[in-house]
Amino acid sequence: MIDNILQFIQVYDKRIFIDVASNGCGNGCVYCFTKNPEKPQTLLNISTIDEICIYISNLPNSKECIISLCPNTEPMKSEKSRELILRIIKRLSKIVKFIQIATKELIPESYLQELNNLCAREGQIRISISVPYLDLAEKIEPHAARVSERLINFINIKNYSNLVSVIYLRPFNKQMIIDKFLYADIINKYQPDNICLGAEYVPKVDGYQQCTYMYNTFLKPSIFERPEMDEIFAFADFLRQRTNCKLFFSSVCNIANCSDYGCVLNLDKHDIRYCQDCTILLDER
Repeated sequence: MIDNILQFIQVYDKRIFIDVASNGCGNGCVYCFTKNPEKPQTLLNISTIDEICIYISNLPNSKECIISLCPNTEPMKSEKSRELILRIIKRLSKIVKFIQIATKELIPESYLQELNNLCAREGQIRISISVPYLDLAEKIEPHAARVSERLINFINIKNYSNLVSVIYLRPFNKQMIIDKFLYADIINKYQPDNICLGAEYVPKVDGYQQCTYMYNTFLKPSIFERPEMDEIFAFADFLRQRTNCKLFFSSVCNIANCSDYGCVLNLDKHDIRYCQDCTILLDER
């Protein structure tokens, strides 16, 4: 049975990615790393979800782990997908350290209340709202929620003390530079709890899914040492100046700077500018 569920789980040190669909996403984002992002979700059955939770519960370091939902599909796409997410959280919230949900959808307020009630501690569930495009979103992310709807999440999440909001600017793209004033205005208006600026867009390699590229020893150097990164750092500096907010280049860096999770990516080895806002001392990484 383990072989059956491992295709829906990716374990990297203290981070575990879980999918709730065997195929499809529904958002159809043209830049997506995953397979068949335009197809409707084929959701896992409840017994498979339960097996996944049992497997993770039995991992020796589960209490130190972050659960990330979902690398290859939209977790908030439908009522049924949200039910599966809720089932996972009910099973694991008292076991794992943090739970991340990344979405391009408007989350129902009643669902946010349920998430808030399931948290084992304040700030345990972190919701990343993905807005890598603004005016172009309807063409590039054709079946995701409109950007205006996604931004409402930031307002709603503030009503729940156990939830944390993250504005998720990934993948980095040239349009972000053009829209930098708009992004600064969004951050100042909606005041997300955290800002996560992703690395530049990297196309698929032979169909390989690279959503977790920062954990791939072979791919990481080619992505993080490109000259184009200067544009990302300049964009980050602009947002810092306009918003007076800290920026991090991975959601786990956000977490490491608000908890005892510790540094797992060591991005300073690629460029110290990744760690400009990090409070973890270099000799502790």
